[in-house]
Amino acid sequence: MRNTKVWSRRVQPGISTLLRVVMGVVFLIAGVSKLENLAIAELSVKSYELLPNDVASVVGIVLPILEVALAVLLLLGIGIRVTAIVLSLMLVAFIIGIGSLWARGIVAQCGCFGGTLIMTKAPSYPLEIARDSLMLLATIWLVIWPRTFLSIDGWLARRSTDSDDLNEITQDEGESKDGENHEEADEYEGRLQRS
Repeated sequence: MRNTKVWSRRVQPGISTLLRVVMGVVFLIAGVSKLENLAIAELSVKSYELLPNDVASVVGIVLPILEVALAVLLLLGIGIRVTAIVLSLMLVAFIIGIGSLWARGIVAQCGCFGGTLIMTKAPSYPLEIARDSLMLLATIWLVIWPRTFLSIDGWLARRSTDSDDLNEITQDEGESKDGENHEEADEYEGRLQRS
């Protein structure tokens, strides 16, 4: 029983906090590096040859903005579970995209952290897939166990609990006062009937 309390109060939120911050920083760096050169981000998405050019252009522009927004939400601890679900879906798409490059024998930079499209060495698709798979495991962890330390979600939950506790106390006091009032009224009626 004690181990379960330690797990649920300290260990799990500690691991979740670490993963939330690490994933937030990773996606913030990835998104900002792409925002610094949107043209390269757009060309990077097109290099996968999975989407029509017009759609790839939109994805190339929207993806870095989405990554930065989700990173900020993670770092602040807002909507952790929903944010982690969206990031998990994105990572699955990234893994499929990199896997498709590898399967089709297309040599291209993944564009994960901006940079240039100049190939300095052959891409290591298995390592990129492994990296994204580890990040996927981290986001799945956050979907399952979103409770973390130092988060706005946690602060709001505590505030809501405090408010609920206050309402219960106020309601309990009101009921006891009502009960006292009924007793006083019954006592008064009894005295009137005796006189």
